[in-house]
Amino acid sequence: MELYSKKEVINDKELKIKIWDTAGQEQYRSLTRNFFHSTEGIFLIYDITSLKSFEHVKEWMQCIHDNASQNVKVVLIGSKCDLEDDRVVTKEDGEKLAKQLKLNFFETSAVKNINIREAVIDLVKQVLDVKIEIEEAIKLKHQHDEENDNKKTGGCGC
Repeated sequence: MELYSKKEVINDKELKIKIWDTAGQEQYRSLTRNFFHSTEGIFLIYDITSLKSFEHVKEWMQCIHDNASQNVKVVLIGSKCDLEDDRVVTKEDGEKLAKQLKLNFFETSAVKNINIREAVIDLVKQVLDVKIEIEEAIKLKHQHDEENDNKKTGGCGC
């Protein structure tokens, strides 16, 4: 298992992003479930040259649904798109699965730096949008509670 840390500036905010790479290995599955509880965003990655990794996507998605927060954001990634001659999973199949799972989708290549930044920015923006929605909901609830308190005290704040 590897940890990558990266600072990224998005919407004028500097964010520290931590990426845990378990490579889908069975030995890390129980650890991964524990990480899901505090995770705000997940890259669900399959290898376009491996039908087996593609077939495991739904299983991993179920694991995410079972163990992660309801607000977690997930982006589906088809990796190694630079290996077109070895491709066994079509881009269309990846797009179809992403649509079925209601996820954003990217094909990427770490070797050729294809769509890596775009995928990271997409996931971070989704996470930030959730944070903004939660903050706004908290503000509205707070305002509503204050209004109810004022009604109880006759609006004088006493």
